Amino acid sequence: NLIKNSALQYEENRAVAPELFGDMFYKKYHTNSQSKYFVDETKMLPSLTECLKVIHDAGGISSLAHSGAYGFTKEEMREFIEYAINCGVKGLELKYNCHTEDDERLIKTLAERSNLYLTGGSDFHGGKVKPNVKIGKIYNQKNIYENDMSKFLNVIKYFK
Repeated sequence: NLIKNSALQYEENRAVAPELFGDMFYKKYHTNSQSKYFVDETKMLPSLTECLKVIHDAGGISSLAHSGAYGFTKEEMREFIEYAINCGVKGLELKYNCHTEDDERLIKTLAERSNLYLTGGSDFHGGKVKPNVKIGKIYNQKNIYENDMSKFLNVIKYFK
């Protein structure tokens, strides 16, 4: 983190570093737009269109991950996905552990309409981060997993 590394150059900051740069500070101040310590990092980021161009130019296939996980209303989720489609995304994540059946219907409809890939996965981030998530297992909103990826792989397809 650029801000953390810059601050740690000074002895007086190193003494309070755990308090300043722990999870609590990040969540309570750094990402809180009402805080005087808020940093809008989005101004430093490339646009979605620029990111997609890099992925595609490198031969990759872009996919919008867990679009049902952001607390959007259904209409906001539709707008979010349509924005990504208009920017050039090539796939949508259908199977994700917090997607509802309604989320999956919307994602599948939008993917079919725009000839996009449907993707999915376990969202495995390691045993310490998500101890109940196992690599290669797909979880639904109720946290019940399907036996393996093969069931999902039999139903995904590219609409073209």
